[in-house]
Amino acid sequence: MRLLISALLFSATAALAQSPASVRGMEGALLKGDGVAATTYAAAARGEQLGEKDRSYVTCVEGRLGRPVSTDQGLPPFTARVLNAYQLYWQQSLLNPPARAGYEMALASRLAELLGQADRDFSGLEDQLRSRLASDGFYSLMGVTPPLRELMLWRTQSARSFQVALPEQDYESRVVMLDDFASLGWAGWATCGNRSTGGWATESTLYAVMPRYPGGVGSNAFLAVLLTHETQHFADKNRFQKLQPWELEYRAKLAELWAADDATAADRLGSFVDSQSDDPSLAHPYANARVLTGLAGLLRASPLGVGRSALREAARTLLARDTAARGGPRPAAEAGSPR
Repeated sequence: MRLLISALLFSATAALAQSPASVRGMEGALLKGDGVAATTYAAAARGEQLGEKDRSYVTCVEGRLGRPVSTDQGLPPFTARVLNAYQLYWQQSLLNPPARAGYEMALASRLAELLGQADRDFSGLEDQLRSRLASDGFYSLMGVTPPLRELMLWRTQSARSFQVALPEQDYESRVVMLDDFASLGWAGWATCGNRSTGGWATESTLYAVMPRYPGGVGSNAFLAVLLTHETQHFADKNRFQKLQPWELEYRAKLAELWAADDATAADRLGSFVDSQSDDPSLAHPYANARVLTGLAGLLRASPLGVGRSALREAARTLLARDTAARGGPRPAAEAGSPR
């Protein structure tokens, strides 16, 4: 399975809307790959009155970044050593971003040693790792989820098709639902499982990380954050050529807000606020900032303070404008016809 970087999304298991700014800042810094800033936020949080949940979260993150990496999850020996190598790379890369390339080379050397080969090229290493991990009973996802190399591991999966309503069209999507995870990737590891990739898309199939959706396939979070978001990617990749990763994310985040109910929209907007960047290479944080700026400009108010119908219409309008700017047809509702 090849990773499509642009199609990954971060999904939360627990909203931080009521947490102090220091805790939210810690998580936002982690998702941008900045462990140095995350430790600064964590230290600031230590001086505040934290609830039990936030205190446990800060303690766990400080442990991730400050203690020696150790993998003891009852995994087969080979799989445990591979995961340990990735976790060490994640820790080092988060704490010293300027040296990230060197840590990546060290990871390649460790993996090559585990595989008993001399080749340090990741494309070849990942093909062999995938096969060896499968022999241990694990499906795997590798590649890069910017800014770090990725490793997700799960034991079970099943597939079904869904008819998905998008703001501009309907689309049928085949979804492979993944479960029983041993690794939720670098974001899941860094945030102690609070945030991680919720799914991704290939050219023909969507993949859903089911632990991110406690309500299952019938929940609005699954509908909006996974099905609508990822199906928008699928539709856009078939409709447009050479969209940048952040452009794919911008369009998909607008689509998910269009499909979200009040609770899901509030959670997603809160996560957008806490993870923003002006660096286009960080597709999700950069798209978050663009979505928030666009919505605020159109609504002439903070999108966090408007009603559901106004937010839904604003998200649809911004998506329609983006489509028109790319030479696509203006949807009937944008042209004035009833929807």
